[in-house]
Amino acid sequence: MAKKILSYLLILFVTAAAAWSVFGGYIIQVLNPDAVSRRQSLGAVCLDPRGNVYCLQNTGGRLLLIGVDDTGQRFLEKALFEEDEQERLAMDLYAAETGSLLVASAAVDPLTERICSIAMDAFYENGTHAGRLFELACDQSAEQALSGGVRFSSVSEAGGEILFGLFTGGAAGRRVIELYTAAEGSFETARKVAEYQDNGYTGFLALDSRTAIAASPGRLSLLSADNAREIAVDDRLLPGRFWRQGDGGTVFQDMASGDLYLADPVNMTAYPCARGETVVYEESGLRLRQFDLVSVNPSLRIVGVIRTPMGGDLYTGGSSYMDYTGSAEQRGFNLQIFWVAAIILGVLLVTTFLWDVYVDFLKMRVSIVFKQTITIILSMAAMTGLLIQLVFAQSLEQTLTWHYRERLFAAAQTAEAAIRAGQGQALWDELEKGSVLHEGGGSAEIPLRYDLLREANGSWRVELSSAHGMEGVLLQHLPLRDKQAAIAVSVPEVAALAEGGVVYVDTYEQLGPQFYLFARLPEGRLLSVSSSAVGMQRTIDLFLRDIALVLSVGGAVMLLVLLVVQWFVVRGLRRLKRGVDAVSAGNYAVHTEICSGDEVEDLSRAFNTMTGIIRRQVASLAGVNKTVLRFVPENLLRLIGAHSLEEIDKTAFVKADMTTLLVRFAFPDGAPQTADALFSAINRVIERIAPLVSANGGTVYDFRHDGFHAVFSGEPADAVRCAIQIREAQSALNAALDITGRVDIRAAIVSGEVLLGIIGDEQRMSPTAVSDAMDTARRMMELCWDSSLYIICTGQVFERIEGYRSRFVGLVDLGDHRERLFDLYDGDPYSLLKHKQSYAKVYRRAVDAFYQQRYEPARALFMQILQASLEDGVSRNYMYWADRYCTQGCSDPVYRIFEG
Repeated sequence: MAKKILSYLLILFVTAAAAWSVFGGYIIQVLNPDAVSRRQSLGAVCLDPRGNVYCLQNTGGRLLLIGVDDTGQRFLEKALFEEDEQERLAMDLYAAETGSLLVASAAVDPLTERICSIAMDAFYENGTHAGRLFELACDQSAEQALSGGVRFSSVSEAGGEILFGLFTGGAAGRRVIELYTAAEGSFETARKVAEYQDNGYTGFLALDSRTAIAASPGRLSLLSADNAREIAVDDRLLPGRFWRQGDGGTVFQDMASGDLYLADPVNMTAYPCARGETVVYEESGLRLRQFDLVSVNPSLRIVGVIRTPMGGDLYTGGSSYMDYTGSAEQRGFNLQIFWVAAIILGVLLVTTFLWDVYVDFLKMRVSIVFKQTITIILSMAAMTGLLIQLVFAQSLEQTLTWHYRERLFAAAQTAEAAIRAGQGQALWDELEKGSVLHEGGGSAEIPLRYDLLREANGSWRVELSSAHGMEGVLLQHLPLRDKQAAIAVSVPEVAALAEGGVVYVDTYEQLGPQFYLFARLPEGRLLSVSSSAVGMQRTIDLFLRDIALVLSVGGAVMLLVLLVVQWFVVRGLRRLKRGVDAVSAGNYAVHTEICSGDEVEDLSRAFNTMTGIIRRQVASLAGVNKTVLRFVPENLLRLIGAHSLEEIDKTAFVKADMTTLLVRFAFPDGAPQTADALFSAINRVIERIAPLVSANGGTVYDFRHDGFHAVFSGEPADAVRCAIQIREAQSALNAALDITGRVDIRAAIVSGEVLLGIIGDEQRMSPTAVSDAMDTARRMMELCWDSSLYIICTGQVFERIEGYRSRFVGLVDLGDHRERLFDLYDGDPYSLLKHKQSYAKVYRRAVDAFYQQRYEPARALFMQILQASLEDGVSRNYMYWADRYCTQGCSDPVYRIFEG
């Protein structure tokens, strides 16, 4: 039982380890969502006309579309662009009135932060991809895809069409905005319908296929095919995103103050509809300008996002009051726990199946090579995993982290020195040209981002930045600084930073893991230098992959060497096993030759010594058995149901219908006078005739000086055949030259119930038979000598044989019953056989007359037979009795010896 339990636990461990190697990441994601949440970042948000919130969230390199209803319940989570080889950077998200979703994204390399293409895709409201409306190849930085480069404008709807603009380069190097439209619901490729001159616009929104509204710092323009009209706005405005309203108006956000403005293209006016300083959530004192992401639906309902390390908190409402809607992270009961339960159940089922095969089919026996191979593989896998996870991975991560921080610190020192020297924007231009970290021996260039921040009214604003055109905006509006504002506001180490001090912070953003260095400067300013940590993770992954490869190759070589060694060991063991199998099969002559020079060779020598001893013991035992079987016949063991001599005791017996053969012999010329001659003569006779009993299926169980008793468990014909062969053997004995004196052998055959068993004491036992048939045979034998009968049998035996020359002897009075006797004279001397055969009919008439009490005719017939041969003892006895009965009479005649 202990072995079964231990084997089950071992198989469970191996199966669980294999399952963990395949599903470990998924299980951690489900059971420890916080570990996954730390690798999340919201990239875009929108509010559909029904009040549902949709978000684009980067989770560990996967772009997820998340839907949250107005009660805070998540109703959608769908991975987008899973078929794409490159990661996607979320640029914008729009919910159409028909329920479809439009996603603006870019194919990005997170390591170099370079964009190779941008695309506009349509999705059904369940997150299924509907079609790609537009795609353009380009080569630019990720920052340019969000500000200043080839990028999409805000999306709008008008007249059953989807409209969006594309900031790009036109003919002769001009910067233009191309307007594209696509029919709602058809999801066909968008077509270009107009083109506008780009005069440094930061925002653009198509009102219809002919007119659009565009914005630049301090400017708001209404564009048409033939002219551009200015809408009067404050020249301090920094317009950002636009949202189309149901009444034809347009809402845009001032990135400097967080205010929302409503532009009326009909009246050519723009005025604030929501102030950034407005406290929209009283419980936490949250102001509108503090939102990291904002979106407005056509009914002027607002959704705001506060980015958190776990994703983001969502707020929805109007311009003066908003409710906490929920979080973009997974909340409540996670249904994926059922998949984890299914994995665990599968592990248990596979374990049980393998254990059942091991216990029932393999009988808990497997090759030692297999056991040691599994042990070595598991040990090497465990050692490799522990070395990689606990030694190499942590050491390399610490080393690379220190290296990254040193480079960020050096870059920050250079920037700080230049700022103190008052070089201003010229410094930033120079820094941008040289702000590259080389990764992997110069194979990849990782850009550095510099931001000089100043705190005002509880918010951080950008004073200088490597992202051009962003001076004066709120920190959260800087492209690709997803969590920089949250860190600057909420991280205690940054808030408590003294002048001249630095703080390192690592976080996860849209482009993957990021390193930030914050340095406190005079006048309440804060210098931020950041770079992507994707390269570090890739370096770690590549290094660990190489380490794993080296360890795997080394382990494979070690395994091969160990298997070769084990093969030689097992080869010797297999030879020993074949020897043991041969011994168990009864072949004790097996000999093993193993020259391994180790314990296996010693075991082989011990085995050969053991087999030699066994051979000698077996030979001795065979002699003993042969000797014992002289006294206890092997056929006797079979008859009483014993398999060996050890099973023979006084309780062993068998009761069955058998045929008894009584054999008696005599020496007519007189027995030898000396003991040696007497025993020699007796043994020669018995040695010649006793094997004939075994040859015919009989068993001799009682030897006497003048014969033996035998039983036959088969048909009576076996005993008759044996008796005739004994008579034939008598002729051969008498004809042999080395036999002194003739022998005369007689046989009596009787069938009946025989009790065959063992009698004696504990020191000596002997087989015997107890049966009335034995007594009958002995009385029958008394008739043979004076009746010239050589083989006689009872009527019961005679009725079950055929094909033998025979005659009816008569009725014999055996004391308690009478028995019919028959003379089987096939074994008689030749002259007597011919006589009995010649006078068979006369003999039959004579016997019939005798038993019919016609004694005179019977006497005459018997005299006729005796005149031919006086050797016919049966006829002689009948004649004498018939002669007496002629004068005295007899009413109940039987056959008996006439004694005068």
